[in-house]
Amino acid sequence: MITGLWIVVSVLMFLLGYLAGVRLVLKSTFNLVLKELQDITDALEGSE
Repeated sequence: MITGLWIVVSVLMFLLGYLAGVRLVLKSTFNLVLKELQDITDALEGSE
């Protein structure tokens, strides 16, 4: 019974860590894309 509980807990911890990592990656990618878009719009506005 105790071992089953440990397995469940470790799987949950793993999933939480995994999701946190994925979120971090997505967030930094999103920020990079936003920055690129900002640069592009600035360049377009500057060329007009």
